Amino acid sequence: VIAELASRFKHFQDTGDDSKIPADLLRTTFINAVRNGGRAEYETIKKVYKNPPTPSAKISAMLAMTASKDKEIIEETLKFVLSDVQIQDTMYFFSGAAANRESRRRIGEFFKENYDTITKMFEGNFSLSYLVKFSFQELTTEKDADAVEAWFKDKDVSKYNLALAQSLDTIRANAKWLERCKADVADWLKKSKL
Repeated sequence: VIAELASRFKHFQDTGDDSKIPADLLRTTFINAVRNGGRAEYETIKKVYKNPPTPSAKISAMLAMTASKDKEIIEETLKFVLSDVQIQDTMYFFSGAAANRESRRRIGEFFKENYDTITKMFEGNFSLSYLVKFSFQELTTEKDADAVEAWFKDKDVSKYNLALAQSLDTIRANAKWLERCKADVADWLKKSKL
């Protein structure tokens, strides 16, 4: 499946013709191209984001730009978010980074490092709540929850207090699930040879 997606993407990359990528596989194709590819695939997707043929292609490109395993590309994308991304697109980049195992922790650090800039950008905008959720809710330890809670302790969270509370609850639920089911999942994976 991955090889087929890569083949279809390669045709698009070489020719600009996306006719071999069905609309319902566009997002999956783009994400897998960046996740399993390198700089060239990333740059192709970045061009799609900057000049999308359709709104769904733009969303697919945003989510794909955050799918890289390469730390350098991850950092470049995060900087890109603050400098070249329209405000309404920001949450897609945060969502994608949170979904990426390689950038999941980094998106929370990025949020904290750029807190003043981000809160100023989203002043009076409901999207800030989504950024808080996407930045932290994929964390998985009680230590993570305590660290997030401590970091926000001296911040005015009134504009996103529900999102923060839900994120903390999610982190703690993730931690409990991991503690309770880690051995069972490991056994299942071992038996399934995955």
